[in-house]
Amino acid sequence: MNIQKCAIVGCGAVGATAAYTLLGSGLFNELVLIDINEKKAEYAALQESATSAAKRGYVDSIIEPADTRKYLVAAFELL
Repeated sequence: MNIQKCAIVGCGAVGATAAYTLLGSGLFNELVLIDINEKKAEYAALQESATSAAKRGYVDSIIEPADTRKYLVAAFELL
């Protein structure tokens, strides 16, 4: 059996009504309702963290505030 999938983004009252109508029509066997505010929160949590940026390789290292002076002195000595 060929399973047809449909995703509806923005599951307010209109999205829920559309999902109910589509499911009842028999065109789709599986519906996925996506709450846009939930996805925004997930994206914000992923992008706003220095730790997550470091995991993806965008940051060389994360230093503690107490160690800042030590790293600056080492950098100036290299210059």
